[in-house]
Amino acid sequence: MIARSRFMQICSGGALAVLAGRLLAADPAAAPQVPPGSSPRTVMVAIGKMYARIQSAESQARFCAGTFPEQAPAIEAGLATWRKEDGPVIQTALRYQNFLRGESPALKEQEDRILQESLAKMRGLAAEAQAAACKNLVRGLEQESWRDWRRRDPDMYEQLEHADDILRAAGVNPPE
Repeated sequence: MIARSRFMQICSGGALAVLAGRLLAADPAAAPQVPPGSSPRTVMVAIGKMYARIQSAESQARFCAGTFPEQAPAIEAGLATWRKEDGPVIQTALRYQNFLRGESPALKEQEDRILQESLAKMRGLAAEAQAAACKNLVRGLEQESWRDWRRRDPDMYEQLEHADDILRAAGVNPPE
């Protein structure tokens, strides 16, 4: 329970300064190796960014596959390739965010509301705009645009790849 409480403090920002200062362990050889500039705050930002990408892609994919069923196979194939290629960082973001959602009903409600609003906006677009948005999604998945994300935001990926070690170095057990 103590680890859970400290983890939630990190996520809410209450203990960030203290824990960031603890990144330098008394025995550097015993501390997990973490990327330069890492802190619990940078991990939480990376998790939020990746989780937003996951939710956005999956929400748009559901809408497009439902609205344009002929695009469903290409959409699912593209998402499957992305999930396979970026699987470890996707799973890290989902594990942390699902923990946070379980601990904070307000966060879950906020995320659900944002997804509903986003879907309502997609439904409110003219048919031509819906078709164009869905064709762009298919094109992006076929061109494996997530690789551009890695090139444009390597720090996010590095933070996600080392998230558990970064938190352990700060003296906090990561969620399971």
